Amino acid sequence: MTELVILDSAVLIDLERGISVLENFRVCVSVYISWWTRMELSNSSQTTSLEMLRVNYDSLRNRIVVQKWKDLRQLYVDYTEKVGISTSQMVDYRSLDVPCKDTGIT
Repeated sequence: MTELVILDSAVLIDLERGISVLENFRVCVSVYISWWTRMELSNSSQTTSLEMLRVNYDSLRNRIVVQKWKDLRQLYVDYTEKVGISTSQMVDYRSLDVPCKDTGIT
């Protein structure tokens, strides 16, 4: 019977040591989970910011490109109008009967 009490006492001591090991393990797992949670939040925050930046950049870029094409179209319209005006007012110099002056250049 004495041996049984000593054996029970040794098992009890081992179990008590196991409790502190398990508590330390719980703390380590909590720290690990906390770290991964922070990393996930940080990553998702950066991913969301990057996505918003990309969408906003694309939107801004599209507006800039469209505005450049509108400006180019307007420049083309202005050019064709000026060419049209100048060709309608252009004098056909071949039809003028103006004598040439002799400049003496040969």
